[in-house]
Amino acid sequence: MEPNKHAYRVLLIEDNPDEALLTEIALKKSDVNCHVDHIASAAEAWDFLSGIDHNDNSKKSVPNLILLDLKIPGMNGIELLEHIRSNDQLDSLPVIMLTNSTYAGDLKACYSARCNAYLVKPTHIDELRRVLNDTLRFWSSVQQNIGVEIYANA
Repeated sequence: MEPNKHAYRVLLIEDNPDEALLTEIALKKSDVNCHVDHIASAAEAWDFLSGIDHNDNSKKSVPNLILLDLKIPGMNGIELLEHIRSNDQLDSLPVIMLTNSTYAGDLKACYSARCNAYLVKPTHIDELRRVLNDTLRFWSSVQQNIGVEIYANA
């Protein structure tokens, strides 16, 4: 289905199909009109992100926000985050780590790699909906209030 061009675009990088489905449902029930692209591996995500034509958004849609699982096939979420941050055209894109890990070392590593937030996945769907709704409302508001496209200077 072709997304509404005014929808807030979320790139969900999650290898677990059940968690991806629950996350997509929660995102689509949020207060923010959003379109979700789901990718299951770091390699596919990197191909998607590096294939975006930043001068022509009609070719591949630039996400407004990335929700990135920590434990994904291929390079892990931290390595993918480091790739994103090393790319001048992707560097300013908000990346939220969405993970089951409560390990302090993972948290520290993600922030060292410059994630914008680290969210531990709630175990109950209603709590997941609330957390993701708050996250979407916050980031869409930030981007709307600063009045610039993420890639305006790319």
